Amino acid sequence: MEKQRKIKVLAVAALIITILGLTVAFAALSQTLTINGAATLDAAKWGIKFENLSDGDATGDATINDTAVIADDLVTINNIDVSLSTPGDSVTYTVDLVNEGTINAEIYSI
Repeated sequence: MEKQRKIKVLAVAALIITILGLTVAFAALSQTLTINGAATLDAAKWGIKFENLSDGDATGDATINDTAVIADDLVTINNIDVSLSTPGDSVTYTVDLVNEGTINAEIYSI
């Protein structure tokens, strides 16, 4: 009987210690965490745009039906409308591609 009593006392003591430990852990983890500070990021800028679009240069029987223009966003060329009726016809446009950004850019093909 004495042995069972010791086991019960130890079990109750272990339970009380566990509950106290969980209470302390919960209190420690539930406190408000305040972080103050500042961070600065100098963001890189992507600034590729078209400039100086030439009039089309027609070769052979090619005809230019509409004048190509650089759109207001400077990254699109609109109104390219040409007629190529025979083999070997072509229309060539010359345009400057300008990088005003801080990121190096490479053109592989157009």
